[in-house]
Amino acid sequence: MPVDSELLEVFRGYHARAKGEFVIESAVPADPAALYDHYRCHRDIQDLIAWLRSKGVTSKTPLHSLRKEYGSQINARYGLTAAQEMLRHADIG
Repeated sequence: MPVDSELLEVFRGYHARAKGEFVIESAVPADPAALYDHYRCHRDIQDLIAWLRSKGVTSKTPLHSLRKEYGSQINARYGLTAAQEMLRHADIG
């Protein structure tokens, strides 16, 4: 997947500071023994949803709205086939 060089530098910075196996570390420890869905990034997702809401996203599924917007932007810039590939859809339909 094509990634902007500036974004790659951000990830390289995270990777250089990482002390474990994850590129972006979390203050929430992993819990491999959890018998439930244990999302270490839950707080980050909640913060992202709050930010999306503050920007006017009112849908019931704001993260899906973000994904759809991403697809729309790829389509506008590179075409439908590129959007299909970036969203990992099996076909254009």
